[in-house]
Amino acid sequence: MILYIELVSLGSITASIVNPNEVFRFSAQKCAVSVILAHNHPSGNLEPSKDDKEITDRLIQAAKIIDTEVTDHLIISGKDYYSFLDSGLFDKLKLSKKWVPKYEIEENLRKEGEEKGIAEETKEGFKTGTKKGTKTSISEMRKEFGLENQSKHRPQS
Repeated sequence: MILYIELVSLGSITASIVNPNEVFRFSAQKCAVSVILAHNHPSGNLEPSKDDKEITDRLIQAAKIIDTEVTDHLIISGKDYYSFLDSGLFDKLKLSKKWVPKYEIEENLRKEGEEKGIAEETKEGFKTGTKKGTKTSISEMRKEFGLENQSKHRPQS
């Protein structure tokens, strides 16, 4: 169900300036959880241009930052429309890493590294017949939380 329609930009016959801040300003004010992007091609040619794909990719990533989901991008003409979602192009753009924020890439790499490191320590522990992986992980966690000098047993009440 469409709740709001907002005009973001008026362009020329060949181009329009699209700024993510302006695109998501209204949806952020209304606390929208998802948006559908749309623009027209006065020429009637519904094929997405390189710029159309580029801005869609960028807006998909920008929306994640404000916890909003872009669900489709439509190109409309006087007689027909093109849906990025229906064509399969939308799913390809969602997988793109070009506009993924640096902090998100770093977080994903950190998680992958931790998972791989713990898996390798545990695997090594099983190979040698010890619980090296588990002991190392617990020891590291105790250091991280400043508990390395405290008794390893809980006080009795």
